[in-house]
Amino acid sequence: IVNLIDGEIKIRQNSDWAVNYGDNGKDGTLDAGGDNIKVSAGTYLITVDFKTLKYTIEAFKVWGIVGSGTANGWN
Repeated sequence: IVNLIDGEIKIRQNSDWAVNYGDNGKDGTLDAGGDNIKVSAGTYLITVDFKTLKYTIEAFKVWGIVGSGTANGWN
């Protein structure tokens, strides 16, 4: 789950550019060294299957909980 701003992303391995993936053709399949993936601002769940190189980027709603049963109480 990640908060993104308007822009472009790539998926890379081990915080290194030696192995990075983009998406040529915007088909939901990662390509080694592929095109940047355009994104809009929001909170997203990004799921990647490195066996099939399929990925999804889905909007994600974030919930908060307050109450006497939480560490911060009702704050």
